Amino acid sequence: TTRLAALRRTARDLDDIRAVSDVAAKELDGHIENVHWVGESGEAFRKWGRSLVTSTYGLSDFAGGAGDQITAAAVGLAAVRKAMPPRDTRPAEQQGMKPWALPTPKQVEGNAEYTEAVRVEKDRQEAINQMNRLSSYYAVASLQLSELPQPEFKTMPEVGVPQPKRSGIYHPPVAARYGTEQGNE
Repeated sequence: TTRLAALRRTARDLDDIRAVSDVAAKELDGHIENVHWVGESGEAFRKWGRSLVTSTYGLSDFAGGAGDQITAAAVGLAAVRKAMPPRDTRPAEQQGMKPWALPTPKQVEGNAEYTEAVRVEKDRQEAINQMNRLSSYYAVASLQLSELPQPEFKTMPEVGVPQPKRSGIYHPPVAARYGTEQGNE
C-alpha cells in the first residue's frame, strides 16, 4: 500500500502543479502585454513573455498529463492487488510441486495433496495473468508519458536587464532571511 499511496500522492501533486501553472500562465498573460517598455527591447521582452506564457501553459498540460498517467498506473496497481490470488502457503519443499508432477496414482480428485497442488497452480496462473495486466497498465502509462509534449522555457533575450549571478547557491539578503529590516541585524 505504500507504493500505491505514493503513486496517488504523486498524481495529486502533479494535478496541483497543473492548477498552479495554469493560474500562473493566466496571471502572466494578463500582465505581459501591459509592460510599458518602448522600442526593440520592449518588443523583445513582450515576445519572450508571450513565449513564457505558452511554456507555462505547456507545463500545466505536461503536469496534468503526467498526473493522469500516474493515476492510471495507480488504478491498475490497486485493481491487480485486489484481484491477486493468495500466495502458496505449502511447506517450501512442496511449493514447486505441480499437479502433473505428482505420481499418477496420486493425481485423483480425492487426494488432498493433488487438490492443493491444482489450486496452487490455478492461483499461480491467475497471478501471472494479473502481473501481465499490471504490466499492460504500466506500458500504456509509460508510452503516454513519453509522448507528452515537454514545455520549452527559453531564456530571456538581451534587453538591457542584468543577468543574475550564477555562482551557485542563491543567498537572499539578510532582511529576507531573518525578517529584519536592512541594517537591523
